[in-house]
Amino acid sequence: MAVPAWPSSSDRRRGYIERILSWAERTESRRLEADALRVLARVHAMRGEFTQARELIGAANTITTRLGEVLFGPWNVNIGGFVELLASDHEAAERVVRRSYEMVTRFFGTSSQSASLAGMLARILVEQERTAEAEHFAVISQRYAASKDVDAQVKWRRARSRILASRSRFVEAEQLAREEVTIAQGTDWLDLQAEARMDLAHVLRLAEQTREASRVVEGALELYERKGNIVAMRSIQALG
Repeated sequence: MAVPAWPSSSDRRRGYIERILSWAERTESRRLEADALRVLARVHAMRGEFTQARELIGAANTITTRLGEVLFGPWNVNIGGFVELLASDHEAAERVVRRSYEMVTRFFGTSSQSASLAGMLARILVEQERTAEAEHFAVISQRYAASKDVDAQVKWRRARSRILASRSRFVEAEQLAREEVTIAQGTDWLDLQAEARMDLAHVLRLAEQTREASRVVEGALELYERKGNIVAMRSIQALG
């Protein structure tokens, strides 16, 4: 059983997930408990409470390991990577995602199963300015991403647009970033939509389209506010 949809406010969401967690513990629904712990970890991370978030992820991973689920799904790994990226610990994010990518490819080979992880790893490597390696994983993600895999389709475009922008290939970079925004808009994932806008703003800034970049950032800030992602909001505000 997956965790149902939850309210948009961060405080309301946390209370909602805590109630689900309490019910899962009482009924010994271990898989649901693990899912709830990961969602709660995301909420704590958005508030800047990274120690608590990491502890919750550790508890969730312990449960799934005991259940024999050695291969955590990409969504579960995304939570760990999301927390470390939000904490600006790119080396930790790389360790989490690379370990899962290598495990998945060992079992399934390079395939659609690993496309989202490859895209996420590419994005993390871009943040560390390891462009050549980032491009390698972005190409893998692009090649193997299923057409309906929104997460993977967004992630490879995110990495590729930033790589192209770093090489002053702004027209191509902007095209990919705008595609990323369009794909993300087709979902109800506010963080995904906001991140896509920030990627586009990054490209526009490098291309010296500062007015358009500022407009796009305002849209991202509004989405983060709706999501309750305080850390991301502060990061945007710190940019000035």
